[in-house]
Amino acid sequence: MKATAAYERRRISKAGGNVTDGRVAGVLEPSRTIGDFDVKMRIPPDVITVTPEVRCVDLLSTGRGDPEGLQDVGKYGAFGLLMSATDGIWDGCGRRAIRRAVNEYRSDLYAAMKAMYKGHGKDEGDGLEKPRKTLQMIGKKMVSLARHAGSLDDCTCQVALVYAPSDCGVVDATAED
Repeated sequence: MKATAAYERRRISKAGGNVTDGRVAGVLEPSRTIGDFDVKMRIPPDVITVTPEVRCVDLLSTGRGDPEGLQDVGKYGAFGLLMSATDGIWDGCGRRAIRRAVNEYRSDLYAAMKAMYKGHGKDEGDGLEKPRKTLQMIGKKMVSLARHAGSLDDCTCQVALVYAPSDCGVVDATAED
């Protein structure tokens, strides 16, 4: 998250910080980081927070019906692709590029979802080597896209497939409190 966003400037101000030239305390552009202790030590607590920005985006929907015959995946429960990345990735990759990168591996992701539903993935040699490689390839693709777009910042991307059985009482994380 960049410190220039209006709601971030308000949050930073409430925490006792300031944004100068688009940077927290005139130094750091992102306002939500895990590291950057050198900056965090010089400013009030919570000005730069570790709480991530969370967005829920349907990356797998094509809007063209279900040409691959994958409509049954939803009956297994709720699946999601969790992507955690540094600002070097988010600043370098737009939503369309991210969607294209994920959709390159669409069929493999659906196969992994079905395997998770069937209870695979509990042991080594569990038959999920290809899905694991798929997640690694998506992460590598994101780094490559950001670098190709000119990002000189650190580019780290972690990708995980998450699953909630249909009977677990899934909560909509995008709902307002």
